[in-house]
This record gives sequence, C-alpha cells and structure tokens, in this order.
Amino acid sequence: TVFMAIRSVARSARSLMAAGALLVIALVCIIPCASAFVPLHPGTGITSLHRASGRALHPRSLPQQYQRAKRMTKSPNLVQSLRGAAEGGAGANLKLLLAEKALIDGSMQPAAVLVKGARIQHVKTLSSQDFHKFKAAEGQAAAQLFPEEAGCESAEVTVVDEPDLLVPAFINAHTHLAMGAMRGLTGAASFQGNVVEDLFFKLEGSLTSEDVKAFVRMGAWECLMSGVGTVWDHYYYGHAIAEALADVGLTGTVAPTLQNLAGPALVLPGCGEEDTLQTTHDIHNNLQWKEKGIVAALGPHATDTVSPALWRTIADTATALHLPIHSHVAQSIEELERSDDTHGCPPVSFLHRHGVLSAGSGWMMVHSMFVTQPELDLLLPDKHVLGFCPASSVQFGFPCDYHGWVERGLEVAVGTDCAASNDSNNVQQELRLLAAGSVFGVTRSAAFKAFERTGSIGDAEGAQGVRQAEVARNARIDQASRLTSAVWEVPGRMHSELPTGQILPGAFANLLLIRGDHPNVWPLRDALRALAFSNVAPAIDNMMVAGEWKGVRGGFHESLYSSKLYQEHREEADARFQELLSRCGLLLS
Repeated sequence: TVFMAIRSVARSARSLMAAGALLVIALVCIIPCASAFVPLHPGTGITSLHRASGRALHPRSLPQQYQRAKRMTKSPNLVQSLRGAAEGGAGANLKLLLAEKALIDGSMQPAAVLVKGARIQHVKTLSSQDFHKFKAAEGQAAAQLFPEEAGCESAEVTVVDEPDLLVPAFINAHTHLAMGAMRGLTGAASFQGNVVEDLFFKLEGSLTSEDVKAFVRMGAWECLMSGVGTVWDHYYYGHAIAEALADVGLTGTVAPTLQNLAGPALVLPGCGEEDTLQTTHDIHNNLQWKEKGIVAALGPHATDTVSPALWRTIADTATALHLPIHSHVAQSIEELERSDDTHGCPPVSFLHRHGVLSAGSGWMMVHSMFVTQPELDLLLPDKHVLGFCPASSVQFGFPCDYHGWVERGLEVAVGTDCAASNDSNNVQQELRLLAAGSVFGVTRSAAFKAFERTGSIGDAEGAQGVRQAEVARNARIDQASRLTSAVWEVPGRMHSELPTGQILPGAFANLLLIRGDHPNVWPLRDALRALAFSNVAPAIDNMMVAGEWKGVRGGFHESLYSSKLYQEHREEADARFQELLSRCGLLLS
C-alpha cells in the first residue's frame, strides 16, 4: 500500500528530484520493518548492522535477529547509514576497521583501516591510547580519523579488540579449482606414472563450461572457508571460472589454459588457441570483473603442450597488455624429454632462447622440478616467481628445492595445485611443509642408512650431523615472515590490477579477523609464527573480500556452509559430477 501511494504521487510529481526524495523516505521507513520477513543473507545491510554492534550472529538463531535488527534501526546513526546507501551518498560504501592488533608493515600494531568500495582507502597506525579513544567514539571515529574523506560519519565500524587479529586474507598462488570434483579419484598407484595425462586429461576432455563453473564454485567456497581471498586459477573455460568466482565472491587471476599440441583444449569446444586468447582478452577488458578483483593472465599449459609459434604469440600478448604469464614449467620427466628431443634443450632454456622468459609483466613458473642451476641463473627475482605446491609435490613424489631457490635470492609463491592431488585448497596449511619438508631427507641419507645397517654410535653421530646441518639450514631461511610472504606479499604484488596480500592504501580489501583466544592459536605469544604454523582456518571470526563481509561474525564457517547459495551450488555440482562420470563411462562405488 505504501509503495502504491508513493508510485501514484511520483507519477504526478513534476520533477525526478521529488520522486527520488519520496523513494528515499520510503526506504528509510520500510527497510527496518521489512527485515522481519525478508530472508537474511550474509553480506546484507542488516547483517552489517549486527556486525557493527559487536554482537555475534548464529545462523540457527536468525529469526530472533530480525527483531533485533528492527530495534537497532531506531538508532539515528544507522538510519543515516541506510539513507546514505539509498541515496548513493559518499559514505554509502565506507567501512572502518579499528584493530588493536593489525598486521601493518610486517608487525602487529594498533591501526585504523578505512575501506571504500572494494579497496583500502586509508591506513593509519595508532598508539594504544588513540585506539581506545577512537573505539569510545563509536560512530564518530571514522570522521575524526579521516576528516578529508566525505561521508565518514555514516561508515560502518568494526572493532577488533586484543587478542584478536586483523590480517590480510591468504593468496593461493596456483589452483585448478574445478578439479576439486576429482578429489578422491587418485591413489598412490596413480602417481607412479603421469597422472595428468593418464587420468586427468581423460576426464577433462568431457567437461562442459557449465561443469567448470559449478566445480569452480565449490572450490571457491572451500577457499573462503580456509581464509583464502585470492586465487591464481589456471584452467579451461576461462569465462566460466570468472563467473564462478564472481558468484561466490572471491577475487582471482584467471589464466585460461592454452594448449595446441596436446591436452583437453584440443577437443573441448571453445577452448582452442584462438578462442582461449580471445577469452583472455575478454576477461582483461571486463571492467565489472576488474572492479570485483577478477583479472586475467596468459595461461600456457606447459612447454610440451604449446608450440613455439603460440609461445611467441603469448609473449607478445602478455607484453602488449602488460599481463603476467602463469604456466607449468619443467613439471615432469616427459616434458623434459620432449623438450630435449624437440628443441635440444631443457624447458627453461627453450623459453629463454625464444625470448619468452622476458615477456609480460611477470612470470608465475609452477612446479619447476626439472630446472638446472644454470637455468635458475637466468631468472630475475623481480620478474620470475617460482610457484611451489608442497603437499601436491609430496603426492607426486618430487618435492622442489625450495631452500635452494631461496638461497639464490629467488621469490617463491605457494599454491595448492588441485584438490585431486593435494586434497585441500587450504594454502596456509602448506607453510609447514614449506618450512621443514626437506628434513624428511635425513632418514634417506647415506649416513642414516649406514646407522640402520650397523647400529654403531659412530654412524648414529654421522646421521645426527646430517640432521643438525639440515635444521641449521632451515633456521637461516624459514622465519615466519618469509613463510607468510609466500601467501601474502609475493603473489600479492604480481598483478598490477589485483594488489592484495598487504594492508595498504590501494590494495583490495581482502582481510581476515582471527580469534586470538581460539585454541588453535592460543596463547598467541608470536602472532606471525601462529599464522605460519598453526591451523588458522577454524579461528577465522569473519572475512572481507573486495570490501564485502563474506560471513557472519562469530559464526563465520556455519554462516557460509548453511547459506542457501552454498546449498544451491553444491546440489548443482553434485548433479553435474554424476553426469560427467556417466559421459566418461565411469562408475564409482
């Protein structure tokens, strides 16, 4: 009835301004009442009101929260915030995070972080005294901290008290999210040969773009629940990947897989080299996706599946568009042998000879198992980043030489590869293997084998010497700050259009609130070490991606898992996976 009356008046109004004013009044009056029957969803304005109040929402008690939301909208500041949103005013999309312990410039310190739209607008470090002063100011804190920013008086305020932490969301630097559907299809026997060509390629040859979209969504949900805000995904049907990331609300660099010598792209509709290059252009030119933090990279699959001519096209395109190249390099013995047979040199040398190694704005070179020391000398720390997927490489039975790379001054970014060879997309949990994976070699050393044969004290001391040397090597390299840089700063600065991994002005607002009293990180004596070595995901209190809260504070994981959107995405993925198996003639017990 109210809307009908407004429509009638608006029709007779002589100016659009009058109609707009009436609509604003209606929104301010009706939204509080409508909250009693409009379904509440994580990320909506009403959820944000609760978050600003510091109250914890639990999905199973949402009906009770509707009435609280109605009462809270009586606050003048909240009504003003709603009015600003309705009018599209300067403060409509501002959020202030006041944190007693925020990770700024490598250390935990009090800070105020102002988010505008999808990005961080301002960062101001504070004294402990100032933090408590602005905390007490409540709704006026943003205007007092950032008077130069219009509309701050209506900014949503979130307070992060000690011992809780405000840190960047993690970055998963190498994923094939759609392959999460293949989780559990592989076993130890699968990895004795080339599981990529023997199994994965066969399944992937039957994929549709809608399959990929459905499976990527599920991988994106897993990433969110693990605290990952950005992925570097490399797969077929790039449009479907970008759409899936947008559907779930994840930022990412999409590298549509390019193949023209071998691989599923040769049989998948719309995935030929010309179509895939066009897809890369389309993603790069899509301004709406860019605003959401979804950008493009060139995605050649590997040196044995991409021809020299296509490599040159990729290099020229990456340089012209100022885009990074994201590729597997020297990832298998087969690739090494084919490169030697066809080009007379190893893969990295081939790329160097053809001028590809210097192309683009940067390189994400993944796996790099068969790379020689002279080839490592060709790499530049400010150009080439070595992508390492520790858990996946363990399953493949060929861990990379992380310590050797770091000792040469090269940058390393960490990814999870695919859930079919990991079986997780939780990139933070990779850091422990990154730190100490090399010590597993102690028990395979000649000194330890000698002790096993003889049992002598002398041989035991020899094995102990190998152990001590490895531990000392780790100690020189594996500080928590270096480890976390592999999921924050290093991949976060690789794409000029997607700055993430640090709490800095201009970066995308991908942030985590970590419960400092959670048993997984308690007693939090060394916050950075806890973030590197603990299992952080269960301690996530809430998460922001591209300036939007993704869940409910105090019930983050349950709010995502119980959401209608997640349930719809899972049901579609279940159905599509069964159809895929049927098309491939596979039956699973």
